[in-house]
Amino acid sequence: MSTRLFLRSLARATLLGAFAFCSLDAQSSQGSITGHVTDAATGQPIPSAQVNVVNTSIGALTNDQGQYTIRGVTPGIYTVRALRVGFAEQRGAARVTAGQATTLDLAMKAVAVTLNPVVTTATGEQRRVEVGNSIAQVNAANVVETRAITGMGDLLTARAPGVQVVPGTQIGAGTRVRIRGTSSLSLSNDPIYIVDGIRVESTTGSSSVSVGGTTAARVNDLNPEEIESIEVVRGPSAATLYGTNAANGVIVITTKRGVAGKPQFTYFTEQGAHVDQNQYPTAYRGWRNGGTVATTSTSSNTVQCFLSQVAAGACVQDSVTSYNLYNDPESTPNGVGYRQLHGLQVGGGSEVLRYFLHGEWENDNGVLKVPEFDQRYLAARDRALRDEEQSPNHLDRITTRANFNLALSPNADVA
Repeated sequence: MSTRLFLRSLARATLLGAFAFCSLDAQSSQGSITGHVTDAATGQPIPSAQVNVVNTSIGALTNDQGQYTIRGVTPGIYTVRALRVGFAEQRGAARVTAGQATTLDLAMKAVAVTLNPVVTTATGEQRRVEVGNSIAQVNAANVVETRAITGMGDLLTARAPGVQVVPGTQIGAGTRVRIRGTSSLSLSNDPIYIVDGIRVESTTGSSSVSVGGTTAARVNDLNPEEIESIEVVRGPSAATLYGTNAANGVIVITTKRGVAGKPQFTYFTEQGAHVDQNQYPTAYRGWRNGGTVATTSTSSNTVQCFLSQVAAGACVQDSVTSYNLYNDPESTPNGVGYRQLHGLQVGGGSEVLRYFLHGEWENDNGVLKVPEFDQRYLAARDRALRDEEQSPNHLDRITTRANFNLALSPNADVA
């Protein structure tokens, strides 16, 4: 062997030794965490549990005996976490020493697994993550308990993305709902309503009944107190599920049902008042003396001197008077309207027969009234107003509803 070849071999051996020494030194400066993951109730090992060191990327899975080992851990104090489907997360603290194995056993408690929500559509039941439709859900039962809700419009206002709710301006007026905006100037833009699987008429003005100069909507007959949940289906998928009439969207309403158990009674009431806070414009009249009866302003004619006529030099205003009908207590048609609602619900039953009964009475006077001077005029002539004339915008409604579920056999039931 030549001298040059010998020196080259010696250099290689020295480098390999240095690398081996560095590797041994690195291993000796790190530690490991090992232990068992078991069921807290039975003590049985839990396989395939994920064990990792919190705030790091290192971890391991338990084997069939529930044992795990995490290597290459820098010395220090760490939090170790164990995760497994069907068990609650379990954590423990471990102090890692260089060159040593720290033992940490974790006992996990079994918990109930939350199943994925199931949505029932026209195409059958699907898991919510598999539904290709755009569905917004409103938990009506919870909303009614925590908010002042007086109608269907209140349940949908600002609670479903992309849904526009235009309430009526008078008591009993129909609420207009637009899910996809106004898409047609001549055809209906109203969505369709499905209540417990049955389509109901909901178009504003579909009934010949008029209230206070406006039209009602049959969907307002539904009381928010008897609604369990609302789902809003929109987009082309709505038409796919419910037909071409659903191009404007679908509002699916599920009402409350009886639950097996002792009868559960619910009483609710609402009390309130209506006050019109709008500021109405004042009317002005320009008076003039035109020199003749036909051109002179009097309290019994309509002759005036308008500003446009003043600017054109056609007349000269002698004086200007102002009057606001709504600020005069004797002539204003606005007053204080009172609203009250009382309702009672009962639900219960057994596994064979479940029932739910609902009844309520609602009375709303609205803000409109007969002016004071009109009432005095009629009273002076022994004329009396009918009840419906006392409050021109009055709503009086009685609502009752009942549903029953009868289990005829494990494979058949009647609702």
